[in-house]
Amino acid sequence: MQPSKTTVTGLFNSPYQYQIPIFQRGYVWTLEKQVVPLWADIQDRADARLERDQAQQSVGAAALKPLQKHFLGSLVLTPVTPPFGRVPAYEVIDGQQRSTTLQLLLLAFRDAAQRVGDSQLPKMLDTLVRNPGPYTVDTDYHKVWPTEAGQDEMRFLYEAQKIEDICAEYPARAGRKKIERPLLVQTYLYFYFACLAYLQSVDLAGTGEADEHTPSDELVKRIRSGNDVMPLEATTAFDPKRAQALYMALAENVQIMTLQLEAEDDPQVIFETLNARGEPLLASDLIRNFVFLEAARTGKPVSNVVREVLESVRCGACRQQGCHQQPLLGRKRAARSPDLPAHRPVLLQLHRAAQPRNDSRRACVRGVQDVVAKGAA
Repeated sequence: MQPSKTTVTGLFNSPYQYQIPIFQRGYVWTLEKQVVPLWADIQDRADARLERDQAQQSVGAAALKPLQKHFLGSLVLTPVTPPFGRVPAYEVIDGQQRSTTLQLLLLAFRDAAQRVGDSQLPKMLDTLVRNPGPYTVDTDYHKVWPTEAGQDEMRFLYEAQKIEDICAEYPARAGRKKIERPLLVQTYLYFYFACLAYLQSVDLAGTGEADEHTPSDELVKRIRSGNDVMPLEATTAFDPKRAQALYMALAENVQIMTLQLEAEDDPQVIFETLNARGEPLLASDLIRNFVFLEAARTGKPVSNVVREVLESVRCGACRQQGCHQQPLLGRKRAARSPDLPAHRPVLLQLHRAAQPRNDSRRACVRGVQDVVAKGAA
């Protein structure tokens, strides 16, 4: 295998198609478990770019540290030699959910950016969602081509002229009967309206208060319950600087590892090894890994890092009187509160550890307690 490192835009900026082989399952990512947390991570990097741009104006670029990069995971690819007139391609042996989701994000971002008034950005994004051609087969223009189960939806999303057309083609209700929109369509709709919200300074995470119905929750509700999905209410106009920050985060601050198979590698054996062996990590495993990594990176004693984590947990879980820390899993950016700089990575890591498994706050607290009992004792 040949490993290489790339970004979201780097993955799609060459005229290649990522084909999902027949032995892969269809698209199964859901809004709550995967799509919403993915957007939160990407928005975090875009916010960090905006904050850095503001700081750069006062202290200069030389005084600032490089921005941290967020690692999205890996793709395992095997090259496909196309016949004459067809697009060069890769089969996605592992990572098809991730690659499909990122392509839907870029497609939604392109369509949302057309409302900003910046004519250049939609053109830049168009090169990331469409191969230039010409080709002898129309589907070769698609950057990602799913299994047969999702091909009709993917084709329609690419060809739709307006968001209203998508909502009408895939309604959420027929009279009083509720209909579940295809997951591909739900993901596209979430990213489209999330991009619109971000460009108008709407934070989908809300305030971070416990039991809050966040703007993200409201968006998911609208996608699931209404035929006509309306944008979230905003009080500011579209900001081109926010659009540029989101693009640059995808271009520089969100990384992906690609592993390209060679002739002697067996794709099926590798797929089975990646997906059918090993024990899934628990939230407590991920938190324990974070504690020891943070201790090694900062030079702090492990006990100090554990104490910081436990303080963050107690602040959100038991709501101690007089405590002003951010609540556990609260996604309001901690860096915006001057008295909470040390808690930002802790809160984000706890969120990422618990959210993919839809763990409760209580389960995450138990995970941190497990760190104390097993890892730090």
